[in-house]
Amino acid sequence: MDNGYNPIILAAFLSLLSCSPGSSQKDDSDSQDTVDTNTNTDSGGMGGGPCGESGICNLVVENEEVTDCLNQSTSTELSASFNESGGLDVTHVNAKDGCCPEFNADAELNLKNSILEVGYTLVNDNCDCVCSLNLAYTITGIPPDVGFTMWAGGSTLSVRSE
Repeated sequence: MDNGYNPIILAAFLSLLSCSPGSSQKDDSDSQDTVDTNTNTDSGGMGGGPCGESGICNLVVENEEVTDCLNQSTSTELSASFNESGGLDVTHVNAKDGCCPEFNADAELNLKNSILEVGYTLVNDNCDCVCSLNLAYTITGIPPDVGFTMWAGGSTLSVRSE
């Protein structure tokens, strides 16, 4: 006896099964995608690479220091070179005005647009002077064989990693 309700009942039953716990289907309406930035595999597809699907590498900045406080400096110069350990040693002449601050930096490399952006933070500048600060630091965690433009404190520099 075919009353026309069997396909509807079957569809409703399958729909209930697909929404049950342990189902392989996923409802994305209330979820957000998360990206594992510690992935070091190259998917070969768009956005994949040594920094995962996001293409964003959160780098480590170490050995931050204010190396000099110049009374008169007119030009800003950003320079960088790779050291024997693969870290990028950076010197930034006339980077910021201050006197005797604590200096911290953070860095992020976006492989999608080939930009390494460095942010500077100067705190506890309690001395009574104003001069042009020279900064130095080392960035580690840069993947090998990538080229990028480094943006730091308003200056830019083209870099090719080894």
